[in-house]
Amino acid sequence: MLLAITIWLITLVTVIGFVGRYWWFPPSAATHGALLDSQFVITLVVTGVVFIAAQVALGYLLVKYKAKKGGKADYSHGNNKLEVLWTTATAILFFLMVLPGQGIWADLYIRQAPADALQIEVTGQQFAWNIRYP
Repeated sequence: MLLAITIWLITLVTVIGFVGRYWWFPPSAATHGALLDSQFVITLVVTGVVFIAAQVALGYLLVKYKAKKGGKADYSHGNNKLEVLWTTATAILFFLMVLPGQGIWADLYIRQAPADALQIEVTGQQFAWNIRYP
């Protein structure tokens, strides 16, 4: 029972930390910063819901199936249909989460810069950045 309560408390503290945004992104300095931040928030909400559901279920199962003295564990071969279902659902969910980010990525890396854009050369070295302006 103590382990289940500990799991639920850690989950609650984690949720409060993210919902309260006690640590968060600095203000966006890039043109696409707001779009990237919103994509991150969507991903965080989806994975957060799955995290909360998994931790609540884990605590519930710990309480429901706590060890009994002299009890014998049952062996289960698993459920292939259920495993295919949740693997497929996870793949579809991740694919749907990637779709909005594709437009942002394409805008950043595939589309040409405007004609009046300033060209800057940046070279990274260990412990230093070399920046050259025209």
